[in-house]
Amino acid sequence: MLFSYFCAFLAAFFWGAGFIGSRMGLDGLDAYWITFFRFLIALLFSFPFVLYKCRLRDFKAVFTSKLLPILLLASFLLSMMMFLQVQALEYTSVANSGFIIILYAFITPILMLSFFKTKLSNFYWSMLMISLGGMAFMLDFNIEGFNRGDFLSLLCALCSALQIIVISKATEYKLNSIVLNFTQMFFISIIMLITSLSVKGITPVYTLVENIQHNHQTIWGLLFMGVFSTALGFFMQLEAQKRIKSHMASLIFLTESPIAAILAFFILGEVMSANAILGACIVMLCIAVLPFEAYIKTSTKRFLLKRVYFIFK
Repeated sequence: MLFSYFCAFLAAFFWGAGFIGSRMGLDGLDAYWITFFRFLIALLFSFPFVLYKCRLRDFKAVFTSKLLPILLLASFLLSMMMFLQVQALEYTSVANSGFIIILYAFITPILMLSFFKTKLSNFYWSMLMISLGGMAFMLDFNIEGFNRGDFLSLLCALCSALQIIVISKATEYKLNSIVLNFTQMFFISIIMLITSLSVKGITPVYTLVENIQHNHQTIWGLLFMGVFSTALGFFMQLEAQKRIKSHMASLIFLTESPIAAILAFFILGEVMSANAILGACIVMLCIAVLPFEAYIKTSTKRFLLKRVYFIFK
């Protein structure tokens, strides 16, 4: 179980770093082509691992089972999620976008409770609310007027919550995570290629290639997003959600936002206020205690019983 928590945290780490890659990518491309190239790069990076670790029967199991429509839905939601995340950064700040997007951690358990009657412990709700409080500290309790980018970030949060739930259903089939991830990235690459050509045409790609000597930052951003934030990040998500319920995974993925802020501080030189540092620590602490819920409940119960015993003794 601890390994699954580690996988979830590692996925959040790669996704948090992906915010920096997205910002770098926007210097030379639009959100449509950025989303396509990050999944194409992830697809190419994963191909040698597929050849080494997978067999043809693994892919047949995907395409001949009831899993295929679930995987198609997950791919569509993921493509929308990645596109909306990048598109939102064109209209709003990283801080606002990051806070609104991580609301999926709140949306996911509500959807699980509404549609699947999933019972959630008081401990989980407590950690979730404290984490959201930590995120408010990170923003210094200041959110600018709601704009187009904020609305796109809210849609991204909804897609994220739905994607986490759908992926949890896909992992119930106990199929190879490498195959599932590769198939998902293949579908998204096709979806985004068709969408990018239809909406933006091929001109942005020609422009990028013609000025490639001036677009090193864009290239490095795309490579990082493709390899780490996409290929490895979503593979880790699949591994984690084999054993962790959707609402628990969504809470762990909350660390994506403070990780993005911390990396931006070290890599991009962005300033972190005292409130932001305190908020990041609060979120990290809430996530760190999740695996020890049973132990904390037992210890608290014993402590309270001892206190009551000594009071009435």
